[in-house]
Amino acid sequence: MEFFQPNEGTPVVGVTGTETYNPKRTGSLPNRATDLIALARRVLAIWDVDNIRLIWTDKGTFEVQIDEYDTYLTSGKSAGASRREITKELRLLNQRINVAVSDLKRLLVNKYKSDYKSYLEYVGIKVMNGRYTFPTNQQDRRKALEMICTFVANNPAITTPELNLTHWQEMLADFSRYIDSAVNTDNTVTDSSIKKGQHKEAIIKTLNSVINILKANYPDNYIQEIRKRGFHKEKY
Repeated sequence: MEFFQPNEGTPVVGVTGTETYNPKRTGSLPNRATDLIALARRVLAIWDVDNIRLIWTDKGTFEVQIDEYDTYLTSGKSAGASRREITKELRLLNQRINVAVSDLKRLLVNKYKSDYKSYLEYVGIKVMNGRYTFPTNQQDRRKALEMICTFVANNPAITTPELNLTHWQEMLADFSRYIDSAVNTDNTVTDSSIKKGQHKEAIIKTLNSVINILKANYPDNYIQEIRKRGFHKEKY
């Protein structure tokens, strides 16, 4: 026996008369991702027992969707935690950079006296809103750090034992690593979120269809049959 799967927007006969089919979450389905996965796996386990047949999907496809949803859910959480750690480390590094740039400006003042402003552009410090400012934008900040490294390499007098070329190179390397990691992690989070959403919607669509099958097969006691399979839990 095959079961009819209506297209979205198709008029169907419902409990209260003619209704429109929309593949949305029903009150029978849980909201939490982990509960949704658990419910989907319970339905998967009794797929053959209930002889579930849908013309637009099958048990194997449903299993892949559940596994991939679980995978993207986990990877998204892991990437999110990693991003928070990167943000913390980057904030601390930026504080060190700001202090180092202030020290560099003092070194320029000591060496070039009243002419020091003409050298600020060589270390990435530009006039913004009437003030000499070191960039805050990440990519501009990296370019400015590269300029400082070049300037200090060509002007070794603009150094101290505590702030020399090696220190600037290390800060540049750390800064580049953190912002590259941040970009990669953000891409991972975005990709996981998109794919997670796609698999979630597919799972919900299948579960809603299973509910409809159970309603059709057990018209007199479908609520009991639905609950036996894990739907309509008291709390999710």
